[in-house]
Amino acid sequence: MWDAVKVENYRDRHGEYARQARDRAKRMRSLGDTHVRGFTDMPKTLTALRRLAKAPHPNTVYGVATTMEEVGLRGAQTSVAAVKPNVAIALDVGIAHDTPGSLGDGDEKLGGGAGILVYDASMIPNVKLRNLAIEICDKQKIPYHLGTVERGGTDAGRFHIYDTGVPSLVIFIPTRYIHSHSTIMDRKDYDAAVRLLVELTKRLDRKTVDNL
Repeated sequence: MWDAVKVENYRDRHGEYARQARDRAKRMRSLGDTHVRGFTDMPKTLTALRRLAKAPHPNTVYGVATTMEEVGLRGAQTSVAAVKPNVAIALDVGIAHDTPGSLGDGDEKLGGGAGILVYDASMIPNVKLRNLAIEICDKQKIPYHLGTVERGGTDAGRFHIYDTGVPSLVIFIPTRYIHSHSTIMDRKDYDAAVRLLVELTKRLDRKTVDNL
């Protein structure tokens, strides 16, 4: 399992991040199509970067592992200033409302596909970018669903207000028991989210970005 996030041959100046992602992947265990234990966003990011390295696309892609999200999106603020992106996409977990005892009434659930965020307390995503992601899912038959978060936010809360503004989007995986060591997600949702990110990156040429 988790062949996609093996990073023994991953080499860049952030090799320590790769080592940490590999170690986390080794600690995960499988329950059929559902994976548990300590899922983070880092393996998802590394998987997408490995696929983008082999796929033709018109962009320079930066993969950033931020810190201090839960205490004010501080790492997001410094990283967006370092990269100065034309488009920013945050990869995160989403709350699965099919969790037993969940107080939420959203549609997010395990097996529902990649999540595309409609809004959260820190950001309303760029509408054209959001619609492009939905269009790609429909055309490529990537399973997806829309999600909302009334409280809380993601790193995109800082990305989208950098300088004069950066078109931003959040792609998430519906997950049970987030912020714990017993996180549960569906592998098919993981794969759908990575595929959406790759296909979206292919579509973001200069003309498309200028029209966002």
